[in-house]
Amino acid sequence: MKISIVSRFQIKKSYLLLAGLCILVSCHNNSTLQTTAVTKQSHFARGFTINKFEGYRELIVFSPWSKADTLAHFFIVRHTDVIPEHIPLEKVLRTPLQRIVALSSTQWGPLVSLGEISKVVAVSESRFISNPLMKKAVAEGVVADVAGEGHYNIEKMLLLNPDLILYSPDPTGLPSVLEQAAIQRIPWTDYFENHPLGRAEWINLLGLLVDKEQAAQDIFDSIAFAYMQLCELTAPIKERPSVFADKAFAGQWYVPGGKSYMACLFHDAGAEYVFAHLDSEASVPLDIETIFSKAGQADFWRIAQSAPAGYSYNTLKAENELYASFSAFKKQQIVFCNTPETGYFESGALEPQKMLADLIAVFHPELIQNHKASYYKLLEP
Repeated sequence: MKISIVSRFQIKKSYLLLAGLCILVSCHNNSTLQTTAVTKQSHFARGFTINKFEGYRELIVFSPWSKADTLAHFFIVRHTDVIPEHIPLEKVLRTPLQRIVALSSTQWGPLVSLGEISKVVAVSESRFISNPLMKKAVAEGVVADVAGEGHYNIEKMLLLNPDLILYSPDPTGLPSVLEQAAIQRIPWTDYFENHPLGRAEWINLLGLLVDKEQAAQDIFDSIAFAYMQLCELTAPIKERPSVFADKAFAGQWYVPGGKSYMACLFHDAGAEYVFAHLDSEASVPLDIETIFSKAGQADFWRIAQSAPAGYSYNTLKAENELYASFSAFKKQQIVFCNTPETGYFESGALEPQKMLADLIAVFHPELIQNHKASYYKLLEP
């Protein structure tokens, strides 16, 4: 069965029809997520909500550590519209925003997709950027580098006179240097989303901030429809290969929890995740012996990391002799993603359908023929 390319009209027409199927077959371990998706009509992101009112929008960003708490509460009003009297002025963001400090690639990446890279005035750790448009903007001095390794150059930020700072929050609270800056801030918790479409849906928030709501929704609809088609493709599969993930670090092995983003991708790709029983959305530390006892005979092994040219099974074995004992290693069935080479951290969150297609092509090559990998492929011998 081959995947067809559908028109944008067909995507919009079929979106809600396929949504129910995707919700039923995707992430079966997460009943809360399924209920949310149904009641919100395919709203997959749980970290924020946008309430629409005549003349303005209300944005609420929820705390990932305490579901009852909020991290941010703003009212979004276009520059051309009158601010309603009942809205506190200090909570107002006038759109479209023109100058944005985006401290994570998952914040500026969707702006590139929306054709709004000119709205980005600063990023962090630019030396790791692989996107050619953003690399060029940084090299030409159009976009500044204002942060790295947990340190913020607040003076440089202030000189840029930004409308907004997008940052990744920490459970200990807002970094003091950011708290002192008299600049509006929105915490970006997309990485806590445990459904692949939940992370992708954060493009809708960026679309709201730069006054491109419909364009953002169109992009998300296309992503969601393609993802749902793939879910439909794998739904009837009875024989599911087993898979585990990641590597040892400092004596422990952090594996994705059974309700995590990766667990969801594995399930939707038609695989059986060996640690699906772990009741966690986050990574879980286990000792190597426990990993081997559970995953030693697994069919596949997924690894995503920055790797030098020529990274191979021999390189992996040189890191840890135990790795060669895994069945997936012996069968040369390691599913590998070279993160800087593929732009995994910059574009992966917005392209879950491509990651899912890659995994299906590895686990069930008969379903997607002549596939060109975007992120994942079998590690070469």
